Amino acid sequence: MRQKLLFGACIALACLACIAVFSFAGKGEQAGKVVAVKGAVTVVHEGEVKAVPIAVKDPVLVGDKIMTAERSRVKLLMKDDSVLTLGQKAAMTIQEYTLRPDEKKRSSVVRLASGNLKSVVTKFFTGAGSKFEVHTPTAVAGARGTTNLNAVLSPGRTLTVGLDGTTRVQNIDQGVSGFQDLTGGMGSYTDDGQPPSDPFQLDSGQLGQLEDDTELGREPQFSPEGEGGGVPLLTPEGGPEPPAPDIPPVQQEPQPHEIAPVGNIIFINNIVP
Repeated sequence: MRQKLLFGACIALACLACIAVFSFAGKGEQAGKVVAVKGAVTVVHEGEVKAVPIAVKDPVLVGDKIMTAERSRVKLLMKDDSVLTLGQKAAMTIQEYTLRPDEKKRSSVVRLASGNLKSVVTKFFTGAGSKFEVHTPTAVAGARGTTNLNAVLSPGRTLTVGLDGTTRVQNIDQGVSGFQDLTGGMGSYTDDGQPPSDPFQLDSGQLGQLEDDTELGREPQFSPEGEGGGVPLLTPEGGPEPPAPDIPPVQQEPQPHEIAPVGNIIFINNIVP
């Protein structure tokens, strides 16, 4: 009788352990880790109002709002091994993070309120219903095992660029139909209330401006103007010029492994436990 009770208790503990490992990360649960910081980067945790400095090795929690100052950047390694790099004068929130390795399934939503974000998304989690999305004020960019850039050019306009693999972008308003699939340096604008524009190829200068803002190790290759600088020329070939947005200058990202220190940047070699 005692052996049966002991066996039952062991089974119950094993089930609880599985639930703890494979269930989704709720608000306040760890979704990733800070692996590189340059300049002044702060975080507001879920349920709090005070922004506190963020540093290398700090955990990244579901519900965290992460903000960068001018000439500042931060790189995050998520638990699924995806890498997010936030450019300067930007703000993003880890809105949702669900990870079920046994089903090769994840459900991750990052909300980018301002600035530029580069996402390098791992390919392992391809189970049915799996998603990794970046939400901006106007767009939803979805990726599975791809690399993309999202730039909030103004409250009413987002530029999405597919770098590796295929990124699908659509308006964040589900009442607006239409989408575009972006690959190989192709970009698309998503304006408020409009479907994404036809894809266009960014030239090396345009793409370099965005990548400079999401790489910890290089400064922008253009001169900022006014209060927050800007990203010029980011408009489809032959298309209308976008309304003069006040865009933060842009900066860039080191690779997740084999990182060397640059200037006042602090790096570590991952991995999130």
